[in-house]
Amino acid sequence: MPHPASATHPTFFEFAFTVQKSLVSSRHSSLAPFARKCFNIVVMEHIHRRKIYLLVVFCLLLSSCTKNPISSHNGEDILAAFNKNKIDELARSLRNDAELINIKSNDVKLNGTSKSWIHIYYSVSSHACYYFHTTYNEAIFDSSSNQLVTGSTFITHNWFNSDEAIRIAEKNSGEDFRMKNPGYSIEASLAEPLVPDSSTYWYITYRSRLDRTESLMLGVDARTGEVTLRYP
Repeated sequence: MPHPASATHPTFFEFAFTVQKSLVSSRHSSLAPFARKCFNIVVMEHIHRRKIYLLVVFCLLLSSCTKNPISSHNGEDILAAFNKNKIDELARSLRNDAELINIKSNDVKLNGTSKSWIHIYYSVSSHACYYFHTTYNEAIFDSSSNQLVTGSTFITHNWFNSDEAIRIAEKNSGEDFRMKNPGYSIEASLAEPLVPDSSTYWYITYRSRLDRTESLMLGVDARTGEVTLRYP
């Protein structure tokens, strides 16, 4: 059943055709060629405007679907070092002596990226830890705590990023664990043990989501790539 409005509001083409027909069928038959020409011009102009309108709409839809070209890690997933310089500045704006002691995520993908990472800084002057939350879109201060992160000290060495850490872990029993446990999660934590002459390490932990007793932890030297810890 047609919409009630269609009975009282003819379309553009219906209106234009009616005007042309009236002129052609009127006693002013000499106006017929002129009427047809006007009709064709008006119709073509209308179609041209519609094409422009559709082109504009298409461009707007395309731009709204386009991702920021800066991101190259599956949309909004990021590596552990993403935004690190910005977080360094934020931490030192709170405490001049704040230094990084840990970066972690409990939901890391096989390419070493995560939706978010937690960066933890420690200030000797305030005896407090400062927690920062970073995603692709933001890096913000989350909270502070006087409860220290035990067993770790300031990260003093250069370290490779989380994608390299996962790649090494995969070659050292990580892939085998995944094959045996299809429902799995991967956690990653960068830290430097509180022992003399220690290196900086990536601790990569594979867990079964179906059986929480099934897990695998690997300690990867974040400078050399050597796997120095495997448990169990």
